Amino acid sequence: MGCNIIQLNTFFIASDLVFLGDWWSDTRILLYIDREEFDKYYGKEHAYCVMNHTYEVDWLIGWMTCNRIRLLGNCKAYAKKVIQYVPVLGWAWKFSEFVFLERSFNKDKEVINRQITELSEHPDPIWLLLFPEGTRFTPKKHEASLEFAQKHNLPELKHHLLPRTRGFIASLPSMKGKVPAVYDIELAFN
Repeated sequence: MGCNIIQLNTFFIASDLVFLGDWWSDTRILLYIDREEFDKYYGKEHAYCVMNHTYEVDWLIGWMTCNRIRLLGNCKAYAKKVIQYVPVLGWAWKFSEFVFLERSFNKDKEVINRQITELSEHPDPIWLLLFPEGTRFTPKKHEASLEFAQKHNLPELKHHLLPRTRGFIASLPSMKGKVPAVYDIELAFN
């Protein structure tokens, strides 16, 4: 597979952080996946990965997972727009085609359409990470999520915030026929 200079630079920056996650913090990634499915598909096709968002390092766990399937340089994510201005990491994400959003659907829907269309036409497999809860889990945010669920007759989630579905739904038309996999990934920490 081919690789451009931006993918290579992103890979080097990300691999430093993945190294710290693997070695320094002694993190272990356990993937519960059918072996035959893993060998046939993972890392060989575009995928949309929907993940829960509990800790500040959830994106790093996503990268560590992508590293194990040899997609670290092609691991993209949705992120708050302000992050693109953070030196080194934010800049790397900007040049790596991460999808930066303002959290205003009227402003973001065009960005989503344009960038997802470009990413889904990428010649090499990519994984696009989405944290549909929109923010990290805290007791205060969980309480607000429960109130919203009660008010709108939605399920009251015990360990998650209600997902924000607009970004997910807005992304799907641009992926149709190009991104064959949607993975539901549950992150859990011991």
